[in-house]
Amino acid sequence: MDAVADVAAERGLVVVCDDVYNRLCYEEGYERFAPRHPELRDQTVVVDSFSKPWAMTGWRLGWLAAAPAFKSQIQKMHQYLVSSVPSFLQEAAVVALGCDVEPMRQTYRRRRDYVVGRLEQMGLPVQRPAGAFYAFPDVRSLGMGSEELCERLIREAGVACVPGTCFGSEGFMRLSNCVGDADLKLGLDRIEAFLARL
Repeated sequence: MDAVADVAAERGLVVVCDDVYNRLCYEEGYERFAPRHPELRDQTVVVDSFSKPWAMTGWRLGWLAAAPAFKSQIQKMHQYLVSSVPSFLQEAAVVALGCDVEPMRQTYRRRRDYVVGRLEQMGLPVQRPAGAFYAFPDVRSLGMGSEELCERLIREAGVACVPGTCFGSEGFMRLSNCVGDADLKLGLDRIEAFLARL
């Protein structure tokens, strides 16, 4: 982040901070860009959302913080894209802001540890995610591309994963752990059985 700040300051660049997962970080010492670099306040746009920390996925409700010059330009574009936020979403957001996300964060952290452990047992190397609710195992050793693997997993094992090609990373796939514990175990059991048949 400091390197980004140095370049932004030197070249007058705007830094757009996607802070959507900032409440779902598992490692101590995590710092957000904007508070770490207040000297770039006029060059920083912070984007946040209710979707991830409050499990309001699909409602597409969020906010941003920016200097007045950026905010006025963003508002011009926004007024032609969105009419207004439906009232029930506004009410849900008010309730959400009064809810502590820590229990959910701990649940996701526990599930992350379970998923990483299971993937490692299956022989799929994976870096332990520092936040969010996804794992991105290395599947290059399986002898097929990530798209073929994910297609076969859904057809033959009934498990939906996302190929790494969707993220510019062939040889990897993304798994989500934001389902219940029983479904998570079932999905991983099915992946393990599928790999045993290869």
